[in-house]
Amino acid sequence: KDVYQKIIAKTCVFEKSILQRFANCQSANKHLLAEREAINCDSHNCHNQCLSLHKELRSQARFSLNQTSPAEPLPHNKELRLQVGGLVGLKLLLSGADAATIKSHLDAQKRYESEQRAILDIAELIASAIEKYGAVEKLPYQELVRAINLSQMRKPRRRPKNV
Repeated sequence: KDVYQKIIAKTCVFEKSILQRFANCQSANKHLLAEREAINCDSHNCHNQCLSLHKELRSQARFSLNQTSPAEPLPHNKELRLQVGGLVGLKLLLSGADAATIKSHLDAQKRYESEQRAILDIAELIASAIEKYGAVEKLPYQELVRAINLSQMRKPRRRPKNV
């Protein structure tokens, strides 16, 4: 753990979505330590913006994710839903999509997967949102939580049982 903490000074807040290749970021640096991949954030400003967005998303989507406390750690799949759904919702909102359009995008699984991979730069996306809405706290979280609710991660493939 000491070596990990030396190498990774600021762990990327959206690490899971980047490692699962749903998004990318200009400030992200990938490190391989033993058999683990980790993402380090190079920019202090971007890290703070991402941290505040993630904190607000977790707080606003607490009911949707069946969490009683925002400090309680989320299971991997719920954390991934929070990150990807929030980012995809934010991207669609910035493109001028309304609630019905966001729902139609997220309902169609193939379209949704292509939207996920279209997030090329998380830092730029958040900076654009702050420019449009003024602050992270002023984002329309009702729409973002709806996108988180509608987001579905790929279900694991089940091996057929031997008959």
